Amino acid sequence: MKVSFQRLIVILFCICCKTGNAQNISINNSAMPPDGSAILDVSSSSKGLLIPRLNTAAINTINNPAKGLLVYDSSKNQLMVNMGTALAPNWQTIVFTVLCFSQLWNVIAIRSETRSLFKIGILSNTFMVIAISVTVLLQLAVIYLPVLNKFFHTQPLTLAEMLIATGISSIVFIIVELEKKVKRILKQNNRKESPRTAAQN
Repeated sequence: MKVSFQRLIVILFCICCKTGNAQNISINNSAMPPDGSAILDVSSSSKGLLIPRLNTAAINTINNPAKGLLVYDSSKNQLMVNMGTALAPNWQTIVFTVLCFSQLWNVIAIRSETRSLFKIGILSNTFMVIAISVTVLLQLAVIYLPVLNKFFHTQPLTLAEMLIATGISSIVFIIVELEKKVKRILKQNNRKESPRTAAQN
């Protein structure tokens, strides 16, 4: 079977184009090319993306799950992301810790609507200090005690991961303190303007 030179060029061109486009894949019904930043670009106006669905026991048996691996936990009815490593998988324990610590930071910050916690005193409310300390200890127990790991489906966090979770959650405290600072400044400005207004009248 003879193949003309022109036909051979066309075949080679098609192969090259197919190889180049394989770097980015687009799945849609509009013939739109894939986004350059995505290896896989899926779009639809009437359908969704169905990812693997596993129960909790099956997820825990995944061999060396990659960091960022996404699955759907059918036992918990929620998406699970491995935020740890292949050797030490951590399914959303960091997110769980951030949510818990965020609430604690919020409780600490909202003791007063305008006064700073540093003016009130961190240890001025003994009962609150005890309650927060107990909550932190319980959270640490859920993270680091093997018995509770199995019950709550958590994984021990490294020191770096715990510091990250604490740092992210403290943003709540910072925002509330900044809000109180703005309130104090506005209140002081209103006090300064009041005598001037009275004198002009």
